[in-house]
Amino acid sequence: MQKIVALLGFLIVNIVVYAQDVADVLNSIENNNMTLKALRDQHTADKLDNLTGINLANPNLEYNYFVGSPNEIGKRHDIIVTQSFDYATVFGYKKRLARSKNELLDIEYEQQKLTILQQAKQLITEIIYTNAALAVYEQRLASDTRLQDKLRKAVAEGEETKHSLAKIGLEIATATADIEIFKAERSTLLAQLKTINGGAAIDITDIKYPDWNTISTNSILTLFNAQQHAEAKVNEQEIKNARAEGVPEITTGYISELTHDEKFRGITIGVSIPLWSNHNNVRRAKARSLAQSSSAYDIISQLTSQRDALTQRCNMLGNASQKLRDSIVFDETQKLLNKSLYEGEISLIDYLSELSTLYDAQAKALEAEKTYQLSLVELSIYK
Repeated sequence: MQKIVALLGFLIVNIVVYAQDVADVLNSIENNNMTLKALRDQHTADKLDNLTGINLANPNLEYNYFVGSPNEIGKRHDIIVTQSFDYATVFGYKKRLARSKNELLDIEYEQQKLTILQQAKQLITEIIYTNAALAVYEQRLASDTRLQDKLRKAVAEGEETKHSLAKIGLEIATATADIEIFKAERSTLLAQLKTINGGAAIDITDIKYPDWNTISTNSILTLFNAQQHAEAKVNEQEIKNARAEGVPEITTGYISELTHDEKFRGITIGVSIPLWSNHNNVRRAKARSLAQSSSAYDIISQLTSQRDALTQRCNMLGNASQKLRDSIVFDETQKLLNKSLYEGEISLIDYLSELSTLYDAQAKALEAEKTYQLSLVELSIYK
């Protein structure tokens, strides 16, 4: 029995953690993600589209040729060059509207990026959990296998029963199955991470979670406020542009009329009065602006409530996870179990049962920490 007890110091193994730079992983995903690439290309086209049609209309060149009748009248040549000037273009309303729309496109890109990076952070958290679980269960399997070898010798020498050997065999089978499950889950998660990284593989080997507060990402509240500001600017510029389109458009230019005996040269001025084309444009722009302002307060209120609820949940989960970790004192528990077994206070079967309970508590602690970390990831976009 003493020989077996002396060989039971296997439960806890110090694990060295080499933390990968999660910020670099997120940067890689931002650069490689196909959705973001397509969005960048689309926004480039949309920005050019917004900047199209904001200049003055093309100048108009007109040439008229007339043959007189009777022939004695001769021929006439008319040359007319005109340029139209609309108020919205001349005073820069169209250009400012285009710039405001492009600013809104930039914010929409940042919002989409935040969603994808949030998905990446959740995957990274899940992968780190599977890494930590695999480390624990592989350690458990190795320790149980060593104990099984010693028990076989003890059974052969008559020091232990086959029941104990069967018990440790069941523990080994359970640990082996759990390892295979976690390996399959890890493979699936890495494949998902590879997909959102544009097909480039990323191997996360950490078993320690990063401090999500130090990972710089945009805040959903900041982006929403920026979006509201940009939309307000767009609405304001659309109202000004609609009003400017109600101002008569002026056309001016040069005109020349040439005949055989006479020549006339001068200027031409015309006015286009928008009696019908601008109908309801100003009212429509004002209505859109009012609707945007009305919904903004409600959305801000919802986001703030979600942030406060998540903060409270994270605090509760963090406290629960910390208490569970603090209650599992592996080294001390192992010493007590070894002492009890050595002094004959418990049987080897009872020892293995207590050891199994300790392993289960360790698994619960890992799950509680994962749940807490996922909540921190969810909360991180509200910072």
